[in-house]
Amino acid sequence: MKGEYFEAIESFQYVYTRYKDTELAPEALVWLARAYAESQQYAKAQGALDLITANKKFPSGYLATVHALQADLYLKQKRNDQAIAPLKQALKFEKSKSTRTRYHFILGQLTQEKGRKETYGYYKAVLDGKPYYEMEFQARIRLARLWDGTGSLRTARNQLKKLLRDEKNKDYRDEIYYEMALLEFKAKNETEGVNLMKLSSAASTKNTAQKGRTYLYLAEYYFNKANYAESQLYYDSTASVIDNKHPKYNEINGKKLYLGELVENLEVIRLQDSLLSLAALPARQLDKVIDKAIKEEERKADEARFEKESGKNRPINNTSQQPLPGGGLTPPGGSQQWYFYNQQVVSQGYSAFRQQWGNRELADNWRRSKKEQFVQAGEQNNVQQGGQVDVDPKDPRAKYKAKIPFSEAAQAQANGKIQEALFKLGAIYRDRLSDYTTAIAQYNALLKRYPACPQEPEALYRLALLYDLTGQPDKAEAARQLLLKNYSDNQFAQLLKNPQGNAKKDSAVVDSSESSYVILYQQFKAGQYQTFVREGQRFKLSYPASSFIPQVDYLTALANGKLMDTTAMKTSLSALVQKYPGSEIAKLAQYTLDLSDPTKRQQTLEAGSAKSLFVKDKDNAHYVLIAAEMGWYNQNREFEIKLANFNDINFKGGKLRVQTMLYGKTYQFLVVREFPNSRKAMEYYQLMKNNTDMQKSTPADKVMLLVCNKENFNTLFDKKLLPDYKEYFQTEYLNGQK
Repeated sequence: MKGEYFEAIESFQYVYTRYKDTELAPEALVWLARAYAESQQYAKAQGALDLITANKKFPSGYLATVHALQADLYLKQKRNDQAIAPLKQALKFEKSKSTRTRYHFILGQLTQEKGRKETYGYYKAVLDGKPYYEMEFQARIRLARLWDGTGSLRTARNQLKKLLRDEKNKDYRDEIYYEMALLEFKAKNETEGVNLMKLSSAASTKNTAQKGRTYLYLAEYYFNKANYAESQLYYDSTASVIDNKHPKYNEINGKKLYLGELVENLEVIRLQDSLLSLAALPARQLDKVIDKAIKEEERKADEARFEKESGKNRPINNTSQQPLPGGGLTPPGGSQQWYFYNQQVVSQGYSAFRQQWGNRELADNWRRSKKEQFVQAGEQNNVQQGGQVDVDPKDPRAKYKAKIPFSEAAQAQANGKIQEALFKLGAIYRDRLSDYTTAIAQYNALLKRYPACPQEPEALYRLALLYDLTGQPDKAEAARQLLLKNYSDNQFAQLLKNPQGNAKKDSAVVDSSESSYVILYQQFKAGQYQTFVREGQRFKLSYPASSFIPQVDYLTALANGKLMDTTAMKTSLSALVQKYPGSEIAKLAQYTLDLSDPTKRQQTLEAGSAKSLFVKDKDNAHYVLIAAEMGWYNQNREFEIKLANFNDINFKGGKLRVQTMLYGKTYQFLVVREFPNSRKAMEYYQLMKNNTDMQKSTPADKVMLLVCNKENFNTLFDKKLLPDYKEYFQTEYLNGQK
């Protein structure tokens, strides 16, 4: 049909009605159902299929197709569970071996979570059907995935190893290693699972989707193990290969960024501690350590030259010889490699690098998206930091000693960096990771190592709240008393005395609260309502004086409506009106209550307050909305064809698409999407308005033409605010052009 569904529908309708009593009618009705389904007119497709199933005399030769169409209709509507039964019926009537094999494969996928025995049978039937190779490969992969701890682990392993040995699967080895890793994780063999996941990432050359899955699994694995430094590296790698349509795109990039902050601060502490330790060494011992470092550096330089000349590019498989991320330095006697040995080795091999990590620019700190924030370890401590040491510039030890803080001023600077890093780590563990135990440890480490430091008042305040959160009231009270005793006039002491807000709001408190609220709001927008409600309670405990608490209360009420019912939402909103009388949030809560009351809804909308729900955002994605009255639309279906022609002629290569949506029973929406910003959308709008043919095709009393951003479209569609948005569009878009 080449996608010309509306013309096809008219043709099949004509054949079905004109030749209803002939043998053409059943086939026309089957094709009509298919055309409706493909054009996303699901209700009409279901109506056609219902006509067929109600006709007991319908020719049996079409039944395989009819049942398959019913299954496909359910799948198109994401009703996967309901698709199983009609697909089973289709198998009973289908005679084509290749089609039956495909149905078995789909049933295997649909029943994967329903029961091992049933699913196993479907995949075995796929293999018996001798399908094309990719389907066979996927069926074998899924058979191995069915192991649930009760069958033979050895058999499942052997199935995957057999696939791995087959030369035809060379390009699928990343998937095979991934499945082998999942199998080992199921069997509680975590070490082997991690090793196999890393083999999967190394084997992935073309399949970036699989590379992304592998990286993400390792990122989440290390995150759940609280190994945040390793997790950050894999989140960073994941972000480099996924696209912005990935369902976890925002979460991945968010964790990449704040775990990057965590790793940066951990590195600051490690580096400064190492430098301070070196500064404390006797001169002779320090010289010996530096001499050893010089020899090691020379050895690595010789090795690099040798490999460059011989053209060798050995894969990186010896982790003990790899430098630590960002450089670093451990004093003599430590278990880690000393800082001065930690040089980038060019000879690690460009080809191995590219195979492991993808097509990235070869540069320092290549794993980090914002490498300017991660300067080389030596550059974090300028030459002046060494100070007060007589060094011969020709002495090969000079460049090393220049980085060591020998003077009191340089050591004070190093300790100041450690103080700040410990304090920041406490905030990251508390606000971003909800790892309260580790946050407590960071704050205590700060206070123990640097008593009376500038951060002590806020650290004590945070400790008091964290001890409350973790059920340690005695320690919470001790922290409070220490804060009130030593810093009675400090703003954080005042917050303890009057948490609801007569205290002076320090900018650090406000900034920290705001960043945490932004994370909360993103969770709400993403529909993570349970997480939002839980984290919202923690937010209120952590920031009792925050100006964002009313917003959190309002969003919590809406989230409760999603999680429970409208009664729970109305109860929460009514409480908000009483709690914040006269405030903007109380007005918004009352407005939402009125909208949910059928007796007040129309009056509320007519009052014009609905327009306050629309957001002014003209710089991001926009749609052009054509809202046609249903009666006019049904009589002028050819308009869609004219619109498609208009787009093809005027925006060839613009990748515009038109989505049709029902707006209640009164309007049919045709949404032209999407434009990068309001300017581009308004250019389309004006072109359509000025086009004589389109003017004749869209009478103003029957068709509305509007421009809106994504968020406003969702608001007007979900809350049925089309008339209100029309006024908003006139004010914000059209009047602004005059």
